Amino acid sequence: MTSFARTSNESSCRDRVAEGYTNPSTPTTLQTVNPDGIPAELQTLRQWVTWRGTWNAETERWNKVLTNPRTGRNASSTNPKTWATFAEALTAWQSGKGAGIGFVFTESDSFFGIDIDHCRNPETGEVDSRAWSIVARLDSYTEPSVSGTGLHLIARGTKPDGCKNRIDGCEIYDTARFFCFTGMPLAGHDAIHERTEALARWHRETAKPKPAPRSTTTTTCVNADDSKIVERVRRTAKGARLLAGDWNGYISASEGDMALANLFASAGVIDPEQGARLLAAHALVAEDKAARVDYIDRTVGKALADVSPWDGWDTPPVRLTAHAGPKPQDADMVSEELANDVAGLKAIIIDLRSRVIAAEARAEAAEARADKLSDLQSKTTSIIRNSKLGQERFTAVALAYQLGNRESSGDEGDNGLHRMPLARIAEAAGVSEDTASKHLKKLADANVIRRKVDWVPEKIDRSTGEITPGHKALFVGTVTNVTDFVDAVARLEPDIPKTWGGRLDRCEPCREHPNAGMIKRTTWHCADCDTVLFIEPDAYIGPKPQDADMVGELAATGTDGPPPRNYHGSVAVLGSVSDTASHNHIDITNTGSIANSWLHARPITPPVDMGVPF
Repeated sequence: MTSFARTSNESSCRDRVAEGYTNPSTPTTLQTVNPDGIPAELQTLRQWVTWRGTWNAETERWNKVLTNPRTGRNASSTNPKTWATFAEALTAWQSGKGAGIGFVFTESDSFFGIDIDHCRNPETGEVDSRAWSIVARLDSYTEPSVSGTGLHLIARGTKPDGCKNRIDGCEIYDTARFFCFTGMPLAGHDAIHERTEALARWHRETAKPKPAPRSTTTTTCVNADDSKIVERVRRTAKGARLLAGDWNGYISASEGDMALANLFASAGVIDPEQGARLLAAHALVAEDKAARVDYIDRTVGKALADVSPWDGWDTPPVRLTAHAGPKPQDADMVSEELANDVAGLKAIIIDLRSRVIAAEARAEAAEARADKLSDLQSKTTSIIRNSKLGQERFTAVALAYQLGNRESSGDEGDNGLHRMPLARIAEAAGVSEDTASKHLKKLADANVIRRKVDWVPEKIDRSTGEITPGHKALFVGTVTNVTDFVDAVARLEPDIPKTWGGRLDRCEPCREHPNAGMIKRTTWHCADCDTVLFIEPDAYIGPKPQDADMVGELAATGTDGPPPRNYHGSVAVLGSVSDTASHNHIDITNTGSIANSWLHARPITPPVDMGVPF
């Protein structure tokens, strides 16, 4: 067994790496999924999700985002509506809709999971002796993590009292978290067992007593001032959660400690000794790290430098006092509308509080929606830059904005399809309805959107008696979500490539240079003798400079996409023509005629729009 190096005085599994192997700065190869190796008792539960990963070079690990196997949208470890069955998650992963599958722990099941980081060499499969001792102690289902550098252990049971989310430096979860699964258990550890007693024994043996508060006084207990500070912090929702040991919502327990130190400073702590004493008594990190004086002092020092005490903690509450009669400002109030008892006032306060909470929820939803649409706007520029497409780019951008607007508002449509007037898409894209219809069909054929034309039956508005006759309607939706749709269109390469000028297959390519581009050249000839009178400058068939303005215009168009606009090539201006023996003077009149002083006078129609129809 290969020995593993360990930093001095550090017991965290995170800090143990294999000899000859260190965590790379480049992404590690993700492990595949073997569905046959996943325990059947987990497969029967409807608690499965898919996930997509992004490599974080700073933390040198994969950031994992949960996704709904059925819709492809983001999922949540606390929302069962975004979970699916094992079969649905497996099918979604096999079809390429995620990097892997994962299981969500809940309060309703009896499972818990232990995450042992950086204890396995992904190249050799050898495991740290410390990690082996944990696996042997609990003796339950164990498999490598998706990065191959750690282990995941799954067992049945409950966490012991006083156990937060960490034992002996290893993370342990039993609710509101998910584990990615590889389905490749270690030999002899392919079954889940009940391990409540073994877990409690491990916790008792490894738990360390809290360090005694540092104080210049002779007493070691929390003094009255400390109790007042703690009581103030506990009054806030965030403070109550952190004091209870819950740092969910923070990247790490260290960040939770930083937030708690800030609350202590806001509650009136100005003395570093008092702040260190309070934080050491309520630290969220592992016991060994909480015992480090440098860690406590550094965290408290930063909090005291950044946060000032709030003066409103001791402001006395507003009390209702009796008075002899109505006040002048109450003259316009209807007395019957005011409650005259404590129960009535409580009901009013509860109603107002619920309205405030609802308003805050709406504001948060609106802010999240605006952020999502802003992110979508920045992504749609990649569609404009796809020179392999023609005007389909603008139809795709208009469609992305309208679908993104509905997705961000929580409108899932009818099985992911939304009724969408063709005229609205055409107007936003700046094309005709017929052209927009063709573009949508091409995008559907490329499997980047779903498109359906369905019959809408006759409808009668019973309040007005108005009758809307039956008609056909267009329904459009994404394959997974709007972000994936934008990425797919940006990478789209049609079988018949197109550029801004139109089709490249208008004529046969050069036999000697089949892969060369094409140059459009216009010559003007005498109508009678076919003498070349003028040759316009060469024009390469490709995107025009004015297309770049399209990117900037997207910011001011709202959620329905770019405004209508016409795209025309510029009319070439004829320059002077050298005198010849038979055609020594050419001029262009305002009516568009070419007049020859000596030979010919024949009206012609010069081109007005040099753009080639799409």
